[in-house]
Amino acid sequence: MLARLVRSRVAFWLLPPALVILGLYYVSFVDETNYHGYWTSVASNSGIFLLFSCTVASVSAAVEMTRLKRSGCFELPSARGRWIIVLDRLWPSYLVATIVQLAGFTLLGISSWGSPGGTPPILWVSFACVSALHVALGGVIGRFLPLAAAAPLALLASYAWLGFTWSVSYFPLRYLSGLEVVACCRLDIQLDPVGPLATSIFSASLVVTLLYVAVARWRRTGAFSVTSRAVALTLLAGLGTTAALFVAKDLGPGPVQARSQQDSSCTATRPAVCLFPEQVGQRDPTDLIVHAAANLARAGIDLPSTVRFAVDPSTPDTVRMAARAYMTPKEVLYSFTSALTPQAVYCDNADEYRSRQITGETIRSWLLVKASNGIAEQVVPANPAVNKLLQQLQFSSPDVQSEWVTANLSRIADCAATPTEVPNG
Repeated sequence: MLARLVRSRVAFWLLPPALVILGLYYVSFVDETNYHGYWTSVASNSGIFLLFSCTVASVSAAVEMTRLKRSGCFELPSARGRWIIVLDRLWPSYLVATIVQLAGFTLLGISSWGSPGGTPPILWVSFACVSALHVALGGVIGRFLPLAAAAPLALLASYAWLGFTWSVSYFPLRYLSGLEVVACCRLDIQLDPVGPLATSIFSASLVVTLLYVAVARWRRTGAFSVTSRAVALTLLAGLGTTAALFVAKDLGPGPVQARSQQDSSCTATRPAVCLFPEQVGQRDPTDLIVHAAANLARAGIDLPSTVRFAVDPSTPDTVRMAARAYMTPKEVLYSFTSALTPQAVYCDNADEYRSRQITGETIRSWLLVKASNGIAEQVVPANPAVNKLLQQLQFSSPDVQSEWVTANLSRIADCAATPTEVPNG
């Protein structure tokens, strides 16, 4: 029974090549450092595999519906209801789409196995709704078009919908397809559940609408009945779309928000380093940060008492670094010194702004050199102008260097003050 089912359903034919293509994509294009060790990010990044699971769902559903149409299911009476017959034909498409999506998640999660934490349930709800939407989309296409047109159109429609909405400038529209969750998440960021919720609302309303269109018998229905059905289905789809857009109206280009600092725990070191659970254990950056802070203190730089991993700017009391679960020493040092350096502000004109930027880059490079002492190899600044100023600064005495850096840390972000020139020897 099972063997015959597998042989007869198109979705199962498409499963092996879909898995092969998914594996090739993973090997060729996926960068594990973007999500490694953080399960929320693993699950969100697996959203990219909707491109594969949804096209398999749509194409196989379209083919199954063309077969069902040729059998006379929608014209001839049957002891079984049309809904039961159609769903019996389409469930393998949904199952295979789910298998492909889970295979992608499994591949992404291999290197994160054993890491603490879990995945947001709303994300899986949205993936489930999106897969069902593309099954329903393929079903509608297969119901009304011949096989030669239905299969390629189903493939094109799924891929175009996912790709088109991902690139529009109106942000709420991006969340209708479900692919936008791949913008999440760095370790100090968490998924905003509003994004997957909007996806789920839109997809669920369209699933009901499209399945009804695919299952209903239209030819033998009176004009009034056809019109009333069309109006009701249009209202349902319109309400679902409007509700989804309303829910997502305040979201930006990615469904992300700052992670709560209550999830972190702080060390008793100086400075105190506050880590998320995913950072504790392998590649714990605490010793590295404490060593770098001691280097900067010896170089004459006063540091805040606390180091946190967060998206907000640093304050006089707290250094706020960008973070991933596993960072190399060079990445930790770069993030640490960058967090100590304010962003240059635009005040009067482009030339003056560029001068502030050069000063800021020089300061960050100097901090990186001092912090890296005894930890990592020094990196030469890529900007020749910055490298020249850094070398000029290093010819001065240590006290002069630290005084110039300390004085200009605040100046580059203050339009009321002008950064001073690098001391010459």
